[in-house]
Amino acid sequence: MNMKSKLNIVDFKKLLLKKTKQGNPYILFTPLAVFYLLDRDNKTYLGRLDKDSFELTLKSPLFPTPYIIKGHYELMNETEANVEYSINPVRFVFWISLIVKVIIPIIVLFVSSIIYTQKGFCISLIILVVISSWITKTMKNQMEIDFQKTFKINAS
Repeated sequence: MNMKSKLNIVDFKKLLLKKTKQGNPYILFTPLAVFYLLDRDNKTYLGRLDKDSFELTLKSPLFPTPYIIKGHYELMNETEANVEYSINPVRFVFWISLIVKVIIPIIVLFVSSIIYTQKGFCISLIILVVISSWITKTMKNQMEIDFQKTFKINAS
């Protein structure tokens, strides 16, 4: 998406540095994320920053959002910066989180379906898949809203 920030490019970069802990954003999707549990800084994002580009994810080691915000920024005018970004799923993590959200309840439902009917099992399975998809989509939307709000980004 091509958007503009109400911040000038200097302030945008300063805010990006202030809100981002430098590091590999993909590490939160590995067992090494446990080391970030002890990290008590108030930085919202974890990621890589270059002179004019960024790659970020929300710094939430317990419940990572399975998305990465990739983008770059450039001077638009003296009072605004042009920001182009996309929010991409981390494929491996996306499927693992979907499996965890669906497979574990399926096993529980399967065991309980022995007691109940097969029809009830199928309905419960469909409900779980819909809820899991909704949760993942909501996480992505909230991540984008927070990003736009933090960096004062509006559609151009």
